[in-house]
Amino acid sequence: AFATPIAVLMMFLGLVLLLACANIATLMLARGAGRQREMSVRLALGAGRGRILRQMLVESLLLATIGGLSGLALAYAGRGAIAQDTDFDWQVFGFTAAITIVTGLLFGFAPAFAALRTEMADRVKRRHAVGRWVVGFQIALATLLVISAGLFIRSLAGLTSVNPGFRTDHLLLAEIVLPQNRY
Repeated sequence: AFATPIAVLMMFLGLVLLLACANIATLMLARGAGRQREMSVRLALGAGRGRILRQMLVESLLLATIGGLSGLALAYAGRGAIAQDTDFDWQVFGFTAAITIVTGLLFGFAPAFAALRTEMADRVKRRHAVGRWVVGFQIALATLLVISAGLFIRSLAGLTSVNPGFRTDHLLLAEIVLPQNRY
C-alpha cells in the first residue's frame, strides 16, 4: 500500500541530494576561487602541484565525510518517522558511503585541478560561466522540487481521504512465499 508513495518520496530525496551536491559544488568553486592567491604563493615557494592537489582533496573528503556521517546520524534518529519498526539497513549505509566518497572526490578534484591548470584570465571567464550554469541548475531543480512536493502532498492527502469501503484499523497482513522449485 505504501510502495508507490515511498518510491516517490525516495525520488524527491534523490533530487534533494542532487541539489545539495550542486550547492556543495558552488561553495567549493567559490572557495577555490578565493584561494587562488594562496595557491599561487605556494607554487611560487616551491610546492608541487600534486601536493596542493592532495591537500585540496583531503579537505574536500573531510568535509564530505562530516556531511555523510551527519546525514547517517539524522537518518538513524529519524528512521521511525515514515514506517514503524524499521531496522538499520546496511545498503543505505553503503549507498551513503559511496555518495560521500564520490562527492568528496569530485568536488575536491575538479576545482583544485582546474585552478592548477588554467591561466588567470581563463579562470575568471570560466568561473563566471560555470557559476552561472550551476546557479541556473540550482534554481531549476529547486523550482521542480517545490512544485513536485506540493503535488505529492496533495496526492497523498487525497489518497488518505478516500474511503476504501471497509475498516482499515483491524487488518492483518500476511505473505505466503512458495518454494520456487515446486511452483
